[in-house]
Amino acid sequence: MKSFSICDISGDSCSIEDMPFLENAHIDIESYADDKFLNSISSVLALHLYLSDAMVMRCGTITLSRLIKLSIRPCGPDWMTSLLLLLGNTPKLKEFLVDYDYSYKTEDLRYSWNEPSSVPGCLSSSQLEIFEWRDYGHKIEEIKFLTYILANSKCLKTVTISLRPTIDLEDQEWIIEELNDIPRVSTASHLLINCKFYGSSSNL
Repeated sequence: MKSFSICDISGDSCSIEDMPFLENAHIDIESYADDKFLNSISSVLALHLYLSDAMVMRCGTITLSRLIKLSIRPCGPDWMTSLLLLLGNTPKLKEFLVDYDYSYKTEDLRYSWNEPSSVPGCLSSSQLEIFEWRDYGHKIEEIKFLTYILANSKCLKTVTISLRPTIDLEDQEWIIEELNDIPRVSTASHLLINCKFYGSSSNL
């Protein structure tokens, strides 16, 4: 089996058999993933991961030595710090997507962000080339997380930020200015900003 997809919101513990030839995995679970489950996805090349509370607790224990493409769907306030633990175990990562499009969000939710003392190897080495953030809201913690990624990803080629459509047009204009002012350590990177204006969209 080369591709695997699972969706489970029951909250029960989750386990699957070893799949050594697995290349693509879509994991959308609310349940606790045991060691056998994590080992089964350790060889994947592409991973779409829903960062539920249970999965956030296991982020630091997942080793994804072959992973090239990672897409995460955040949930809850602690995903940023935990995600960096996961990035520390993805040394070959080239494409990284934060996809907030279909995540449950409340405007008053405060995220937790603590800048780590060390930089994940996929950022500081010559690996990560593409970074995308969909439904970016420009909260303080989001700004800090984005600034950290751009300041430490030495070989980024493309950065794509899609603003949350609920942001007012006037606010989008100054957010775009602030995004353009965030320093990027990779001088060869290109910043693309997608804006949605009441049912229409534009690229900047």
